[in-house]
Amino acid sequence: MRPLGDPLTHLRLVRGMAKATRTDIVKAYEDGRLDAETWASMVERCRSCTSAGPCKAWLHEGPEWQDAPGVCLNREVFAQLKRDPQDPSR
Repeated sequence: MRPLGDPLTHLRLVRGMAKATRTDIVKAYEDGRLDAETWASMVERCRSCTSAGPCKAWLHEGPEWQDAPGVCLNREVFAQLKRDPQDPSR
């Protein structure tokens, strides 16, 4: 079994990925679409990822994506959080 990554490192990676994908996690929390349990699960999922090195490199390059890259274990969560609950077409 592979040990989990450093919690602070992966907290920063999740926040960086949110910023890079223009996912407003603060608004999602305020709107009730993101709770503490889901947030903690996102960080834990990131800690278990074997692609943290490439993720760090992508974030360091300063890209902005419409969606998180395919290797991101939180890709679907970011996509879900980006959806505007007031706009059913998204």
